[in-house]
Amino acid sequence: MQTVDLTPTWSDILPAMLAVLDNKEAPASSHEFIRSELENMAKVADKWVAHIKEGHEKWLAEREGK
Repeated sequence: MQTVDLTPTWSDILPAMLAVLDNKEAPASSHEFIRSELENMAKVADKWVAHIKEGHEKWLAEREGK
């Protein structure tokens, strides 16, 4: 059986999330959920940047050591 991944990218889903935040008639729970998801994404993005920087610094150290 073949599996199809339908997970949207953040770039794909962001316009819909922002539209909910702009909608004054959307339930407060929807606003809270989207804000929470954006905060989580920011934390994950920060961890990714730190990971890349760490890897680059190790690469530079190894390169200079040779």
